[in-house]
Amino acid sequence: MEMDLRENTKLKNDTYQVVSVLGRGGFGITYKAITHGAVSGKLGGVKVDIPVTIKEFFMKDSCVREEETQRVSIPTANGKEQIERYKRKFIKEAYNLSKLDHPNIVKVIDVFEENNTVYYVMQFLRNGTLTQYIRENGKMNEEMAQKYILQIADALDYMHTKMHMCHFDVKPSNILLDDHFNAKLIDFGISKNYDEKGSATSSTPVGISKGYAPLEQYRQTLNEFSPASDVYSLGATLYTLLTGNVPPEASEVLDNGLPACPADVSPRIWNVVEKAMTPRRKDRPQRVSDIVALLREEKAPVIVDDDVETQLFDEEEPHVKEEKSVGVLGPLLGNPLLKKVLAGVLSALIVLGVVILAWKAMGTGQESAPQVVESPHVDEAEIDYILQGENGSEDIKFHYKGQVVDGVPEGKGIGEYAEGVYEGNYHAGKREDSHAVMKMANGDVYDGSWEDDHYAQGRYTISVNGMYYEGDYLQGEPYNGTYYNQDGTVYNHVRNGKEVK
Repeated sequence: MEMDLRENTKLKNDTYQVVSVLGRGGFGITYKAITHGAVSGKLGGVKVDIPVTIKEFFMKDSCVREEETQRVSIPTANGKEQIERYKRKFIKEAYNLSKLDHPNIVKVIDVFEENNTVYYVMQFLRNGTLTQYIRENGKMNEEMAQKYILQIADALDYMHTKMHMCHFDVKPSNILLDDHFNAKLIDFGISKNYDEKGSATSSTPVGISKGYAPLEQYRQTLNEFSPASDVYSLGATLYTLLTGNVPPEASEVLDNGLPACPADVSPRIWNVVEKAMTPRRKDRPQRVSDIVALLREEKAPVIVDDDVETQLFDEEEPHVKEEKSVGVLGPLLGNPLLKKVLAGVLSALIVLGVVILAWKAMGTGQESAPQVVESPHVDEAEIDYILQGENGSEDIKFHYKGQVVDGVPEGKGIGEYAEGVYEGNYHAGKREDSHAVMKMANGDVYDGSWEDDHYAQGRYTISVNGMYYEGDYLQGEPYNGTYYNQDGTVYNHVRNGKEVK
């Protein structure tokens, strides 16, 4: 008996048509489907097929599909109550997911019941999962791995802080890539919501993905709000992106620790993996923002300290055998007593040199000690800001909430402009980011990079008809790129700022 819906099956009064199966899990089957729409352009209107993703509630170990009607049924009475409970959770998942609004979380656009089961419809992401990417391209370099982890970390931080919700199933196969190869978190089948006191609002058990689930998930001790559990799974996902392998299970990590840092991975980023995958929940970072801070941490400069250098002369290492020639003084330098004497002489010379330099600085006024330049102090503020126009352009006024330096937007923040809301990074009061989103008041969306307060490279989607432009911009205007219809077919091109067919 077949498990999947047949190809070309129509759903919701012919609104959706099944094309193919994308994946199967313990709680459902995911399909690629099409829905019908219309696009209006300069030359008139045209009907288009728009790809979507549909997830169907279907517990593979408990449900069967009737061959003729394709209805889903439960062959025995045993467990029927439990399956109904899971179905209600599936519906709740769909509605909860529809409330999430984040650029790195898949968007739900429809929920309906049919065939004695439940379906929800999501945007279609054509570039597959991170698992598929690794299978086809091999493990990632650190820069690419860090990009995706930071994007998913931002999504999780939004869930934890804004929605009081934990995902509990973060792994490469639950992260899809969109048309711009940005990551989007999917599959909220075992996620949990929590109330303001941190207590779970549902009692359904949490599933396990071996290698990605922490110890507390095996023990089902997740009745209290637990962002640290998602931290573990995020670290395990980073492990896979860097190595190409599934991590060892949490119990093995507890007993034996993680494997040694691979030769082609820097100790700095492997340290992030180790901290995130600390077996005991209380010992690992408690928030994804802690992982973000570790990932973005820059290497500290090497500081030469006179005391340290002197101490090196005092160290005796009899177990190290010096084999290469050291010249005539070699035997003498091996004498511990002489080493101490030389160290004292060297220290005295250093002090004498410092005194001479200080005397010269005071005596001539031309040489001075190096000045210590303090880093600018970053504050959090909510202000009304005016960006002064340049070359005769008008001033730009906006309401800002986020990081500031000396009263100027600098760092991550949210700006409310007359044309819409921008969320991303700022520099000297201007929008500057490798990837940020601007949601316009009319429903249009720009998703891409910013330079000097202008669009630089990305996608601008027109809400009224679904058409979008994708490519480069010059001073915020399309310069080299392509206009697409809603279904992804080419409408026309832009070359050097001019539209061409």
